[in-house]
This record gives sequence, structure tokens and C-alpha cells, in this order.
Amino acid sequence: VSMIPPTLSPRLNKISELINDSDVTADIGTDHAYLPVSLVYSGKSKYVIASDIKTGPIKRAESTVKKYDMSDFISLRQGAGLETITPGDNVDTIVIAGMGGLVISSILENSPEILNQAKKIILQPMTMVPELRDYLYKGDFKNIKEYLAVEENKIYNIISAEPGKDKYEEPSPVELFLGCSLINERPEHFSSYVKRQENKVLKIIDGLSKSSEPENIEKIRYYKNLLSDIEKFIIG
Repeated sequence: VSMIPPTLSPRLNKISELINDSDVTADIGTDHAYLPVSLVYSGKSKYVIASDIKTGPIKRAESTVKKYDMSDFISLRQGAGLETITPGDNVDTIVIAGMGGLVISSILENSPEILNQAKKIILQPMTMVPELRDYLYKGDFKNIKEYLAVEENKIYNIISAEPGKDKYEEPSPVELFLGCSLINERPEHFSSYVKRQENKVLKIIDGLSKSSEPENIEKIRYYKNLLSDIEKFIIG
């Protein structure tokens, strides 16, 4: 492989850092296939199945794979979620990036056989992150760890986990909202991340306060408690 591989965005680069010695990686929602090319090029993955539900991304992926002459190492498949993967593919690492948290959890839910064959899953939800955390903590997952990536003034959550059962204390609302491992490890960008999460809650409270629905009173109380818990992590 002669060309210099594509430069990954900070978000994809963080995902790539979490992958090592994979025989077969599945990249679900691959778009341009930059991650698969980079993984093969760097030797992190021997083989990658790059899958996407839409024709546009698959076409973009095709031209990337062709450009880097990687068709022996990257298989492109069109379809929904993990439905393009068979048990015979022996996928050991699953990446699902750039989708909503509920979409990600339903993809995992719909393909238990493929999921349980994997050693590691790496998820990068764009929305509904607390809901995805809740799903992981209640489900059959262990070794749940979180990372932050900053890109063009956005902060992205990246979650890695392994299939298998672990006993977790039920996370508190603030742990679900901020992420247990982020709270414990306070990585770089943690303080600006917490500030942003605080602003999200303030917006939610503001929205709820505009309506006089009785059930909103309970919700406002929930978010106000959450807000005071979040504020404990704001330094200075």
C-alpha cells in the first residue's frame, strides 16, 4: 500500500486508538470508509467489513477503497445495522459511529449472535447518550469505558464495552447524564464537557417551565436535582 492513508478526524482518530490487533472489524455506518482504510493501513485490523444502509455512503466508500487499493482487505456491504454481518464473518470488533443512541442500542439488540461473538464494541452516539448508557448498564455488557473527542467545537462521546455480564450499581441520574467513567477519570476536555451538559439541562428546564402541564412539575424537579448534581463537577 503506497499512498499515505486518509487523515482521520479527531472523532474517528479516538475510535481508531481503541482498536488493536483485530482480525475482523465491522464498521457500521462507514460513510467514506476512512476509518477502515486507516485501520488496515496502520495494521490495527487485518480485515474490515464496512457497512452502511444508504447507497451514497457505499458509493463514497467504494471510491475510497479503490483509491487506496484496499479491496482485498475491506468488504463493502449495504444494509441495516449488523444485518450485513454473518456469524461466519467472525467479527471481533464492532464500531457503530455517528448515529443516535437509541438507533445504536436497537442495532445491538437486533443482532445478539453477532454481538456476542465480538470481543469489543466501540460506540459513538450523536444524540440520546444517557439512554444508550442506560441500555449498556442494564444489558449484558462489561468494561464500559468512555472517552471524549473534540472536533470543530463539538464534543463527542465515545463508549467502549465488551459483551458479557458485569454487576453494576444502578447509575444515578448524574452518572447517566455525564458518564460514570468520565466522572471517575476526568479526561482532557472534561470541564468544558460538563459546562455543555449543564447548558443542555438549563435549556430543558427552560422549555419545561414554559408549559403548565402537571407532569412537567415532576420533570422540572428531576432536572433541577440533576442540575445541582452537575454543578458539583464544575470547578471554579
